Amino acid sequence: MTIVAKVCLVGFCLAGFWLAGLMSVAGAQESEPTPAEPAVVRRRLNLEVLTPENVARLEEIHSESVRLTSLAWRPDAREIVGIIAYKTAQEEGVEVRDAETFEVLHTTARGRRITSFAFNPKLPLVAWVTAEGKVEVLQLETGDGYYIEDLGRGPNVAFRPDGRVLVVGGQSGTLRMYDAETGELQRIIEVGKDRFVVNPVFSADGKWVTAVPFRETIKIWNTETGEPRCEIKVAPQNTLITGLLDPEGNRLLAMPSGSGKLQIWNAATGEALPEKDMEDQAPVGLRWFPGGKVLAGVGPGTLAFWKGDDLKLIHEQEGPRNTLAFGVSPDGKRLLSISRGTVAGENLLQVWGVMTPTAAEAK
Repeated sequence: MTIVAKVCLVGFCLAGFWLAGLMSVAGAQESEPTPAEPAVVRRRLNLEVLTPENVARLEEIHSESVRLTSLAWRPDAREIVGIIAYKTAQEEGVEVRDAETFEVLHTTARGRRITSFAFNPKLPLVAWVTAEGKVEVLQLETGDGYYIEDLGRGPNVAFRPDGRVLVVGGQSGTLRMYDAETGELQRIIEVGKDRFVVNPVFSADGKWVTAVPFRETIKIWNTETGEPRCEIKVAPQNTLITGLLDPEGNRLLAMPSGSGKLQIWNAATGEALPEKDMEDQAPVGLRWFPGGKVLAGVGPGTLAFWKGDDLKLIHEQEGPRNTLAFGVSPDGKRLLSISRGTVAGENLLQVWGVMTPTAAEAK
């Protein structure tokens, strides 16, 4: 039985946690200041929104060694939260960074192992998952919130693009949908018990959702009703390691492991559409830039970009290897990856962008 409890999270869950200057949490476990380091000048660069026309000017604008495994962007693209790779209790927690300079603003929640984190795209809410499998949701303006227990192994969290629904996936083989503000369970979508981890993937309008990774059968559901829109059969030997819906929810794109081909289906009927050969790029992660004009992919040592309408390759360049996380900022100006470093426990954070002509000249 899933348990939902409403509590005041100030000083209870992420004691010492604060975001965006909206709140400061006090409690027995105070936030630890970031250790003093030699001063590093981090400039704020003037960047362009990435488009098919300027993607050829994309360049690396920042890189550093980090102890992070994933990042979540604040909806206004001003800050990001990174989950710290843990080895000891003293190294656990999260970092809040300036999204333009990537300077660490706070290092908080020491001694708490956080495994998944999400910003609500519309409401002042954040959600995270603890190592014990508890989902905690915090209202940033009031400090109130709720937690959800008994969700099975390895839950993860995401908000529907309209911010109204919290979706919990994980190893239970289900997508559980809750009212984002109250925590009331709305519906449970059965994805399949053969899934190891289920991650929700939405259309941009939030009307449709599917779950990755895909195995044998792919379904797309209506998020308001929980009813399936279509069902797609996949060859049993294929594990589609990455997949996403296009912004309009018209096409489903998926990349089988090691195939070098992007498989595409009509998301309304399940009809297979012509494949795209991506052998040279072999992306292991795909992300849309806002507006759907550009699709970005990261593969072993490669960054590749395709036009959103016809999926024609428009640019490729050297990129990260052994990628752990890959994302696009909400304003469409930055592409970010975290990959495994050469030193144990150290990962590499890399950021790419297109500088304005003036910024490029001043570089």
